[in-house]
Amino acid sequence: MYEQDINGEICAKFLRALLREVRGPVTLIWDGLDMHRAPAVKVVLARCRRVEVHRLPSCAPELNPGEPMWGNGRGVKLRGIIPDDGDDLKLEAHIALKDIAND
Repeated sequence: MYEQDINGEICAKFLRALLREVRGPVTLIWDGLDMHRAPAVKVVLARCRRVEVHRLPSCAPELNPGEPMWGNGRGVKLRGIIPDDGDDLKLEAHIALKDIAND
């Protein structure tokens, strides 16, 4: 969970942490977000040959395996939730994501 907008630098930092934790090949299925094409991300990917990137075509949310999950989270699990503050929102989001994972 991030409390700020995600940019290329943050995405690259996440990738480096992921690659320290995960051994073996890594497959990324990415949509067309600008941060996925950021210079900092390109540097990480160029240095790590075990990462394979598959880019989804633009305007094809039906091909994005994460899209139904986010739709369920926003439209079902978090529907009607009015958080008191950022911490409350974070807690509700964690609960919703855990429910989705269990589904």
